Amino acid sequence: MKTLIARYGIEWMMARAERVFFVHGMRRAGNHACVGWLTNALEGDAVTLIESPLIKNFNYSSSGKTFFINDVSTLDNRSYLKHLHRDLKPVRQARFIIISAEDVDATYGDSWRIPGRNETILVRRSTLNLVASRFQNLNRRAREGLGARMQSMGPKFFATLRANLASSRGSTWDFEHWHDDESWRRRFLADLRLQHDLLPPMVGLGSSFTNSRALPTADLLRKRFMVVEPRDAWVCFIRKVASEFPDVFSAEELALIHTIDA
Repeated sequence: MKTLIARYGIEWMMARAERVFFVHGMRRAGNHACVGWLTNALEGDAVTLIESPLIKNFNYSSSGKTFFINDVSTLDNRSYLKHLHRDLKPVRQARFIIISAEDVDATYGDSWRIPGRNETILVRRSTLNLVASRFQNLNRRAREGLGARMQSMGPKFFATLRANLASSRGSTWDFEHWHDDESWRRRFLADLRLQHDLLPPMVGLGSSFTNSRALPTADLLRKRFMVVEPRDAWVCFIRKVASEFPDVFSAEELALIHTIDA
């Protein structure tokens, strides 16, 4: 009964929005880049998403047209509903609502947290570079004395990744194609009945490799896996997971893994 009431509450609070998007993918796959670009396309302008001073998951565009919930899967049920009620006015006034969730598969969109009329977008990145980014971030944060539980890559991570690779629900946004190929971006937008291809100037929370929020060159982007440190640990790890979970890598990626030298 509580779940049913919560579902009706979410549907009512977000009922006035013209469009609702559910964006999901593995952490470090490019979720924030996708959301920033999608927001620009929806509003037809270069948009700044402003983080709520009270809860970092909630963000609003400067125009008020877009309400973005960042990684809703990290919020407990009570906090999610409480903060939505507190911010009910801007939520009800938003034309566009984007809800993201990381390290989940498409079935998360069936939960009461996501309105049923959502348009689903799966964020994808090449598995080799995705794993490289998470591994690099784990080690960078460790050097700073910080934990990084949400960057871990155990069996659950690979099971979720496998489910996403097999998913046919909604649209698939590919980080590498989006970064390199303007014609790909325009086709993707056209499928969503959008047309404004405006790249966000600042992307996500920063590169695992440079701490920069700027977009890297295409060549650097595709070769992230070649510069991961510490070297010995990285080579051992990537070869181990490639042998244990080969189905989440492409044939080309599996071949490249064997070219990475310690």
